[in-house]
Amino acid sequence: MIKTSLEEVNVNVVTQERILKMDLEANKVYQLHSKDNTYSVDAVIIAIGFTPNTKFLEGQFDMLDNGAIIIDEFGQTSVEGVFAAGDCASIHHKFLGDYYNPLATYANKMGRTIGTNIVSDKKDWESYTNVLGTSAIKSGHSEAVVTGLREIDAQNLGLNYKTTMITTPNHTSYYPNREMISIKLVYDAKTFVLYGAQI
Repeated sequence: MIKTSLEEVNVNVVTQERILKMDLEANKVYQLHSKDNTYSVDAVIIAIGFTPNTKFLEGQFDMLDNGAIIIDEFGQTSVEGVFAAGDCASIHHKFLGDYYNPLATYANKMGRTIGTNIVSDKKDWESYTNVLGTSAIKSGHSEAVVTGLREIDAQNLGLNYKTTMITTPNHTSYYPNREMISIKLVYDAKTFVLYGAQI
């Protein structure tokens, strides 16, 4: 669906193709080469994800495999009295446990939590747990949102899950500018407890 929404605004979407070479002129990329194709370009954006810049802290804190500093629900690291938040730290996901999810929402909320905790008695510390990894992106004229577990997450956790997908109007018929939306739910196959949704 995201691919289709980009194509509707004249974006040529090519997947499963590895770029082998970039041609530069006056320090600007103007052409990309893959094994089978050459593309003329105005700009290149390399979006390959985030890696925490924590190598200089190796061996000083407990970390995830990618280098994110593991924190507890209070924002404290494995070293008492030392706190971390934001793109360098983990966050406690409701289903995935210690999880790397570099979103501004969590950085902000964890920062506020830590700010409160470092000036409070430990008995009064605030906690922040059970995030759902909610994020949204705009693609062409469409938007995509995810919260909780995706199907691949449920699969990787070995959960007994099912999915369902529906297309339905975004609101009631008497309100103007009605549009169709697609909703995919991931849920427990026996209890029907909702694990996640994509819209």
